[in-house]
Amino acid sequence: MGAFRLVSVIAAAGMLGLPGLTGCTSYTNVPGPDAAIAMQDPNARQASRAVQAALEWTVRRHPVDGPFLINLPVGTSTETATTIAESLGPMARVPDSQSTDLPVYHIPRVWIRMSDGKVDVVYPTKDGLGREIDRGVTVWMNAGVRPWRVSRGQYWSPGTVPVPEIWVPIPAEELRAQAEAERAAAREARQAAATERRARPEPAEPAPERDEPEPRPAPEPVPPPADDPGTVYREVPPGGGD
Repeated sequence: MGAFRLVSVIAAAGMLGLPGLTGCTSYTNVPGPDAAIAMQDPNARQASRAVQAALEWTVRRHPVDGPFLINLPVGTSTETATTIAESLGPMARVPDSQSTDLPVYHIPRVWIRMSDGKVDVVYPTKDGLGREIDRGVTVWMNAGVRPWRVSRGQYWSPGTVPVPEIWVPIPAEELRAQAEAERAAAREARQAAATERRARPEPAEPAPERDEPEPRPAPEPVPPPADDPGTVYREVPPGGGD
């Protein structure tokens, strides 16, 4: 599988519950803008249940003949994927490789705010000429004290909703181990950077520049007093002698 691709799932670390609604609210983006409030886990209960409800609604309205795959968000565990596939009937399959010839129902995004949610689903269908195409629908739903219930579907032109790459689910234990390894590597990188900063010598401050003293002009010769009879004063031109 290569390096673990961390899913952009922002799910509440605990339920953001109100009295009487415990267990029915959360805050999730799959994938979505980063939010600094929670852990990253596409297998969170409300996220996986919303995906299940959206797929059930879409598959029922846009079925295909024979088996099909469900491509769930990156980071979905084998256990979560199996539970969702079983709810869709015996024709649903969980990917075991990134290449497939089966029709695929993709989940590009999950968005949950308290008891409101919407899930993007890209489903296989055919155009007016009978050609196979993928089309997107945003499934709007509500939860409250009940399981997720779909209120409507918002359809998009083919190609509007991006089709994600196939994610092959792996066991939850392996996901946890990979996530812990990534966190440990990030901690070591931060510690190494901090150690390097502490070991780096501070740059020496340059010595202050001193102003060179300006040259003083030679003093002008002072003629002797004119009333001194023993002294004869005369000017000597430059380069002249006595």
